[in-house]
Amino acid sequence: MDGNKRLDGDTEAHLLALACSEAPSGRERWTWRMLADKMVELNYVESISHETVRQTLKKNEIKPWQKECWVIPPQQNAEFVCQMESVLEVDQRSYHDDFPFVCVDEAMKQLVKETRTPIPAQSGKPERFDYQYERNGTANLLDFGQKSKKFASDFRELKPKRRGNR
Repeated sequence: MDGNKRLDGDTEAHLLALACSEAPSGRERWTWRMLADKMVELNYVESISHETVRQTLKKNEIKPWQKECWVIPPQQNAEFVCQMESVLEVDQRSYHDDFPFVCVDEAMKQLVKETRTPIPAQSGKPERFDYQYERNGTANLLDFGQKSKKFASDFRELKPKRRGNR
């Protein structure tokens, strides 16, 4: 299998299912080498390299080490689901001039200050920064946008985080 990096559909499906399954006991996640070894152990293939595993997962956009967060409704809470669906319904509405659709998003960012002067880029070398930094507070990034077929207006405002009296 190492010479031929292509897996047939059935074997590829087994690899994807394995990558999405719970990692072995004592491990937080699968590694490419662990997946390759397990594929051989389960007799899905005679041999397979970790690089073939990596390429197959990349091709299928499977990234088991990444996790996404979203709101999972509490069990048997119809009111919560109803409210969530009404919010999602708003995003599906068509644009209408009489009823503007304004989106607001907020993100908190840490502000950092360089402790050493960066070394400017030179021929064949990128600009270099020291990994050490000084914390310089936080800021809230607010993003306002209008959903429109004709135009999109964005207004971004950076506001420093309020601190108590010093």
